[in-house]
Amino acid sequence: MHAKVYIADTHTAIVTSGNLTYGSLNHNYEYGFHISDSATVSRIATDIQGYADLGTIVSHDAIENLATLSETLREKQTQTLDFAPTDLLEEIEHIRDSLMRLRGSYGETTHSIFERTIIYLLSIRPLATHVMHPLIRDIHPDLCDASMERIIDGVHFGKTWKHRVRAAQQHLKDKGTIDLIEGYWHLVNGE
Repeated sequence: MHAKVYIADTHTAIVTSGNLTYGSLNHNYEYGFHISDSATVSRIATDIQGYADLGTIVSHDAIENLATLSETLREKQTQTLDFAPTDLLEEIEHIRDSLMRLRGSYGETTHSIFERTIIYLLSIRPLATHVMHPLIRDIHPDLCDASMERIIDGVHFGKTWKHRVRAAQQHLKDKGTIDLIEGYWHLVNGE
């Protein structure tokens, strides 16, 4: 999301391309809207909060730890043949695991992250699965690895992450949270 949203109170908001910086305010060519309709401001606040809820709060220590891991990996990568490729892959996997732990609440699975994202997207509008997939991939590129295929007995069944999204959709449908109507997924009872 690239738009900048500034909400002053329950009845005033600005949605703009401009950052809240001296350069943006005084030198750049930017475009934005001042909104003073309370219902619209409320909807903007709800949309932004819904998008923010897909993420998680990351502590300064966690960021420092990832920076240290990344720097260590960078140093190892530049070393000569003393560093075996399997060690590099183990380091990369360790960093991926660290990032995954930061993706959601403590102990949250990829499945529940996809469920939260589906609910968020359907709160905006009903969507067909083929339209939902690229939106989810844009929000969670690290969870949507296009190189991973689901293969059973030598038969290719598509991308693994898409199967995980479909499993999350089905679980939400089984719980009565969403429903598929004429090819479009809808939130049930405006949840």
